[in-house]
Formats: sequence, C-alpha cells, structure tokens
Amino acid sequence: MKTRIIEIWTKVTTLMQARGRWVGYGLTGLALVYLGWVLIYSGFKIPSIDWHAYLFASLATVGLYLVSLALQFLVWARLFSFHHKVGWRDMEIYARMILVRRLPGGIWHWLGRTTLYTATTTVPTEAVLFGNLMEWGMLILIAGGISVFGFLAVPISVKILLSIVLIGAAVALTIWWQPRTRASWLRFSEGALWVFLYAITWFIGGIILNLVSQATGANQFDLIKASGVWALSGGVSMIITIAPVIGVQEVSLVFLLQPYLPASSALLVALILRLLFTVSDVLWGLVGWGVASFALRRVKKPADALH
Repeated sequence: MKTRIIEIWTKVTTLMQARGRWVGYGLTGLALVYLGWVLIYSGFKIPSIDWHAYLFASLATVGLYLVSLALQFLVWARLFSFHHKVGWRDMEIYARMILVRRLPGGIWHWLGRTTLYTATTTVPTEAVLFGNLMEWGMLILIAGGISVFGFLAVPISVKILLSIVLIGAAVALTIWWQPRTRASWLRFSEGALWVFLYAITWFIGGIILNLVSQATGANQFDLIKASGVWALSGGVSMIITIAPVIGVQEVSLVFLLQPYLPASSALLVALILRLLFTVSDVLWGLVGWGVASFALRRVKKPADALH
C-alpha cells in the first residue's frame, strides 16, 4: 500500500510539473470570466445606488484591501522561505491566485497554487498542500478568537479565555510549521508575528464593513462590533470553503447585520462589499501579476530575489 501511494504521488507530481503552467493559465482565465460575470451581475442587482454616498467608503475599501493583501502575502512568503528563496515568482503566483480564489470552492485556489509552485519552483508539492491548510487553519482560528467577543453571552473572563485558547492554537500551528533547527524563542516570536498580521487583516475587514455600514445608516455599529461580525462571517465562509457554494459570506453578513440594520439595508451592504471586493481582486490581482511578470522578465539570474 505504501509503495502504491508513493507511485501515485510521483505520477501526480510529474503531471503537475509538466502541465502546471497550463492548469494555472486555465484557472486564471476561468477566474477572470467568473469575476467579470460577478461584476455585471452585481451591477444589475444594485442599479439605483447613490455611489456619491459611498465614494469615501469605496475608495477606502480599495486601498485597505491592498494593505490586507500585502500583509497576507508577507505571511505566505515567510511560510515558504524555509523551502526556497522568496522571489518575484512567489508574488506572481500569489497575485494570480487572488483572482482564482473567488471561484466557488476553495479547492481551485489551492489547486492553482500547488500546480504553479510545482511547475515553476523547487518547493515540494506536499509543502504547498500543507501550506494551504496551514493558512486556512490559522485564519479560521484567529477569526474565532476575534468573534467570541461579539457573539457569546458569557462573562468577559470566559471570552478572554476562549480567545486565548484559539489564538494560542494558531500560534502553535506556526511553531509546528517552522524547522526544528530554529531556536524555540525565534519560532515563537515569528509565529506570534504571523498571527498578529493575520489578525490585522481581519480587523481591516471590520473597518471596511464599518465604513460601508455607516454609509448605509448603521449609526450604532462601531468598529469592535464590525470586526466581530466580519470575523464570524468570514470564518464560517472559510470553514466550508472547499464546498462549491456561492454567497455564504453574504448570507451570513445579512443575518449578523440585522440587529444594526434593516434586512434590506443589510443586503445592500453585502452586495456592495461583494462588488468592491471583486473590483479590488481584479485590480490588485492584475497589478501584482503584471509587476511580478515584468520583474521576472528583467531578472536574468534566479538569485535576484524579492527582499
């Protein structure tokens, strides 16, 4: 059985190395078509919106989205810095997968990363597979640690304890991922930094949600509540990410926003966020892909890496 598994794994890896680029281009093309459809569909769903009222929130969302992507890429790059020297290729793959991750079912996002890394870098296939799971688990645990403050009707001491347990589990994952040859204090310090950066990305989502909700009329919706709502809806969406289901986060947002907004306004917020995030994915995904591809064409030696 073990020999058979090794044979199958070898065949899969060989196929990825041979066809990985074409799989990547296919997924990227499919993602662009899907994102275009989402933009058109969203435009028809909210044709009468007064965009002047959302101008500041929209511009801030696009800018904050870039900050969030940059922080997530920093963590992703560090995850693989133990397997190869991080370079422009990592940025190119990450930017292209920004487009792909909007496809229903997180499996396409993971498949694209795995095939492209296998085909274009020396990172082992299993490392990319576990890296995807590592990122997924960390984000869910951190989301849980943030959301317990907003939705559990228990004493504050219990909330703090649960949050520490969830965040601590995320840090433990980061320590497990890093090479055992590193000093324990260094593994803990860097792992805690990764968790901190991911926590910031969840809070950035809360800021964006707060801005759009305030523009819609949620005057009693503060940043803490917004961060809790965003973390919970995002965490739920990520838990079932491998299922080809559309609109999970939008549905959960509408439900969680109803204490602060009428159902119609909550639905409007969810639709606006979907549209703004799709625009941001297309914009920053293409910009990142273009910059990295340009840099790769100019780099003549593999050692010329991104620092």
